[in-house]
Amino acid sequence: LVGFVHLDCDRGSDPTAMARLLLLLAALGSTWWTMGAAKEVLVLMEAPVLQWKHAKLLDGLRSGGHQVEIRTPGRGIVQLATEEENRADALLVFANDLKKFKGVSIRDVMRFVDRGGNLVVAVDEDVEKSMVDLAAEFGIEFEQRGKMAIDYARPVELHEHDPTVFVTDQINPEPAFFGDEADAGDVVYQGIGMSFSPSSELLSPLLTGTPTTYSSIPGEEVRETSVLAGKEIVLVTALQARNNARAVFSGSLKMFSDDFMDMILPGESPEEDVESANQVVCEEILKWVLQEKSVLKASNFHHRIIGGEKQSMYRIKDEVEFFTHIEEFVEGEWVPFQGNDVQVEYVMLDPYVRRTMQHDGNGNFFVQMKLPDVYGVFKFVVDYHHPGFSWIKYTERVPARPFQHNEYERFIYSAYPYYVSAFSNMLCFFTIGIVFLYNTEGKSK
Repeated sequence: LVGFVHLDCDRGSDPTAMARLLLLLAALGSTWWTMGAAKEVLVLMEAPVLQWKHAKLLDGLRSGGHQVEIRTPGRGIVQLATEEENRADALLVFANDLKKFKGVSIRDVMRFVDRGGNLVVAVDEDVEKSMVDLAAEFGIEFEQRGKMAIDYARPVELHEHDPTVFVTDQINPEPAFFGDEADAGDVVYQGIGMSFSPSSELLSPLLTGTPTTYSSIPGEEVRETSVLAGKEIVLVTALQARNNARAVFSGSLKMFSDDFMDMILPGESPEEDVESANQVVCEEILKWVLQEKSVLKASNFHHRIIGGEKQSMYRIKDEVEFFTHIEEFVEGEWVPFQGNDVQVEYVMLDPYVRRTMQHDGNGNFFVQMKLPDVYGVFKFVVDYHHPGFSWIKYTERVPARPFQHNEYERFIYSAYPYYVSAFSNMLCFFTIGIVFLYNTEGKSK
């Protein structure tokens, strides 16, 4: 674009055209994030007024080069997919009831994600059963309708008499989600909490409550024995599916609103007042969901005998080496991945060998290993899943055979005592035989 402006200046273009180009440059400079591949984003909003309350979010998507289509209830049937493919790359549902949108069901949304579509769901304390059931399909459990996340210790000054509007700085520190923005500051939140099984390998908390946060019905005394509190109450949850589709569930609609993004939080003095971190956090969430960050690509899987060639079948106890090349999508381009926890396994039902791979800083990963003293149908498996990063799954069947009859060592060091014993027995036998045969002592003359 800079080169185009330079050529246009050389041609002596009129000031109006130059002004349009400068405006375009200014617009590009004000985008939320660096443009990657343009995505088609379908946004379902339960009320037209939400478009104005979330104008920054929608404008950020458009300025990022994405095509945004907004649908509200009463505007006809919404079609998420054709028989062959999805109609959009991402689906944003800002609504408490999925049934308000004709043509959209839980089954349709699940099929959308199964086909690789990305999903964002934002609700509040008035969440209906349809959205609760949708979240349950992903292993997420919303709190009961009417309950809200409450924090009396960290209320927002403008809402100091409303403990349901509070700030939290409990942002997931995993670099795949927020990178350097994990310490962006306080996020203003008002909405419902959720939870999921800690054993789930697909779900990760993006935003949780503080130690003083709990879930209850506002204004009512807490009488339940089991109450979600502290970090147990999850405010925003992310899912990285095995097919590399991504989904985010938020218990707050207002967290994405302009009001919360523009909210000024007081510091120790008026000069230290700061904006909330909502805009930064929402930007990183959308980047992650739209797969503009933390996407991995692996290629050039290769194995061979150390110092030799690749084989379709190895011998037990062979020394082999395994290679691959992994890249990460960062700010619109592929760069070498720098992870230190990529492993390769040699598997027959269970892993017999597991090794962590090293890398040279240029995305080339490698490791040397000795195959087990067991023959059978084995597989090389790379199954990399780090929270926030896309999955890498590679499998290649490479059996291991036993030694052939002419491949065994003729003399084994550990058998030397047996060799000595055998030869000493033979020597003793011949010695005693010779003594008995040729000894003349005691014979008569």
